Amino acid sequence: MQTTPKMDLKQYIEQEILPQYDAFDGGHKRDHAEAVIRESLILAREHGADEQMVYVIAAYHDLGLRFDRETHHIRSGEILMADSKLRQWFTEEQLLTMRDAVEDHRASGKNPPRTIYGAIVAEADRQIIPETVIARTMAYSAKLYPNGDFETLYTRSREHLLEKYAEGGYMRLWLNSERNVRSLEQLRAIIRNEPQLRSLCEKWYITNISDKTMAIQTIELLRSSQTWDGAPLPDYPAGKPELIVKRVTFPAGAKTEWHHHPVINYGIIQQGELTIVCADGTERTFHAGEAMIEVIGTVHRGENRGSEPVILDMFYASSPGAEITISHAERV
Repeated sequence: MQTTPKMDLKQYIEQEILPQYDAFDGGHKRDHAEAVIRESLILAREHGADEQMVYVIAAYHDLGLRFDRETHHIRSGEILMADSKLRQWFTEEQLLTMRDAVEDHRASGKNPPRTIYGAIVAEADRQIIPETVIARTMAYSAKLYPNGDFETLYTRSREHLLEKYAEGGYMRLWLNSERNVRSLEQLRAIIRNEPQLRSLCEKWYITNISDKTMAIQTIELLRSSQTWDGAPLPDYPAGKPELIVKRVTFPAGAKTEWHHHPVINYGIIQQGELTIVCADGTERTFHAGEAMIEVIGTVHRGENRGSEPVILDMFYASSPGAEITISHAERV
């Protein structure tokens, strides 16, 4: 029985096979394959299995992810059997045993592995290091929901962890190695402690998602020296400045009274459509997300002609004690 992988086989795996994992999701990259290889070789020594066969089984076990997740264990076995290079190191009988082991490694499989080789790679693939399991689960959730916020990813991840790893979950330990039994109980304790689980998921999210996707974006909404009707802006008032910010909500069908502003003011429509009507009949409608520089010294009013409330944020460049809005009893 071959005790350790031959140097030329190891070189082939490291140069041609393991790099393929670089294209997979965060939970199944090369470091995962290498970790499964290390644990598989430990188990192979403990159970007297051929380490060279175990080494290759572990190296090929997730290659089928290039096609899909649901059938990746079957596809991985097909990839192993199709690799003619392996026939210089293994017999056809050995390759069939290795294919079966690759097919049997999946955690959701209902039947026990057919051979000790399948049990070894299945046990090694469990990788029940709590932080690693949580990180892999969040990574796959992020792949399923690329635009999902933290709550979306956390909810999906927690559901999966409960379904797979909690008491009564579908994940099975076929060899019950002491390392996995101990780590599984630690993981279950975290799953039962929801605040601790959330904290670990938040840590992963901040490191892997938030810092990369929450880039600051700056969009200039408006730059002008004129009001919306084309009149030039006056000079700023002399003396000490006072800036005022107001949020105005117009119910559907509402109209303001006639008024004018003696100071520079501008706003942003946060919701709905607002029509500004001037006393001379000039009017313009502004839409949600649109910025405007209001008319100054011109009598006008605002009208919500739509069916939903309008929300308007207004900014005034004034001075202490000065009026920013002067009302008019009628259209003049």
